[in-house]
Amino acid sequence: MNAKTVIQETQDRIAAAGGQHIGDLASWNATHIDASRQAVTAIFAAEGFAHLVPNIEPAAALIRAVGEISKTSGFLVRPFARPHKDSPLAVGFYVQHAEDGESGDKYICGARVRITAAGLAEASPPEHAPAIADALAIAESTAVRANHLIEHAKTCDVSSALVAAIRELRGIPLRERGGFYLLPIVSCERWRRLSTAVEQLGFERILIEMHDAPSNVKVAAQASSATDVLTLIRHFLGGGTDTARALAAGLYEVNRLAAEGHKGADLILMTDGIDPAYDEQAVQVDQAKAANVRLWTVAIECDIAEASPLRSGASGYTRLGGQDLVDAKSVNAMAKVSR
Repeated sequence: MNAKTVIQETQDRIAAAGGQHIGDLASWNATHIDASRQAVTAIFAAEGFAHLVPNIEPAAALIRAVGEISKTSGFLVRPFARPHKDSPLAVGFYVQHAEDGESGDKYICGARVRITAAGLAEASPPEHAPAIADALAIAESTAVRANHLIEHAKTCDVSSALVAAIRELRGIPLRERGGFYLLPIVSCERWRRLSTAVEQLGFERILIEMHDAPSNVKVAAQASSATDVLTLIRHFLGGGTDTARALAAGLYEVNRLAAEGHKGADLILMTDGIDPAYDEQAVQVDQAKAANVRLWTVAIECDIAEASPLRSGASGYTRLGGQDLVDAKSVNAMAKVSR
């Protein structure tokens, strides 16, 4: 029996014994979401939440696409130092020409991708020079990926919009880091319509009617077995760490700032949980490296394995234990991370 079933059965017993509906317990699960940003916005707009769906800046999408597209050895991708003023970002795709000795190899620009006035990525030969076929092929794949990112919403985009909607509906977080919310009864119907519509994107809605427990129905609330109670405790207090999603959200903000001219930001990840999803973490760490974004990892009362990308791919790593959290001198350990 899972935690959702435990809670639902308990609430059904309370309701049957005379408990009154006081609100809904709301949460959701999601796998990989890749939906049209226009379709996602339309779903949220139906409930007056269109403004909550985040948009990715075209320049940030291009930076992210450069990190995601696989490139064979012998290629180099770099932004142009002084692109034309009609584009916020343009990058060149260079082909390596090996030279004998160690005086340095030559890199010839064989293609480019630039953000157009229409806000889309466009691949083309380098200015005043012919294209190099292999470089142009990679540039075209990069432009396609960038435009896909511009026009589509990912899992973190939809989750971010759902959290913002919950807040506007005056939902009360039941966990310090979110994840479960108690919605007041006046907001329940609106949330049910929104969450039902979002299910078509690939989200699993978790919705449980919550009831009060007057003295004459307390026995019904306590009817769960010890095993069910333990299952419930483990569900609420056992894990939920998703560092890949946190890194993706942070990298999005760093790229957005870079597109606005605020370059040089780093990512600082602080976690008190162990996340075994190394593959998902590696994707985000590689994207950060491709965008020249440094990662600094701080583990709080937990040990991150050396094999974890959060540690092996970080520019600095430190661990803070229980005593460190109450000792002012522990700031020195934090400072060492960035050295």
